[in-house]
Amino acid sequence: MSLAKTTPAMESGTHAKQSIWRNRPFLILFFTSAFLACGAKVYELALPLILYDMTQSPVTMTTMKSIEFLPNLLLAMFIGVLVDTLQAFCS
Repeated sequence: MSLAKTTPAMESGTHAKQSIWRNRPFLILFFTSAFLACGAKVYELALPLILYDMTQSPVTMTTMKSIEFLPNLLLAMFIGVLVDTLQAFCS
């Protein structure tokens, strides 16, 4: 005995298109991701402003943003090559 509800379209063998906006796991994932992205942007804007407010130095604010970006700049090329190598090795 199946607990899933069947619709007439499902019984005849055709699949009814269901809106993705009615899928609860998708909605949880979507809104959680949107909330985290908004939080990251607030952090990205607020941290330099707080640092500037504390030091009154634009050089300090620029240095902080540069240091924050430095790992992306230095590691992105090497990680890309590593991922491509591993993908070719595992295939």
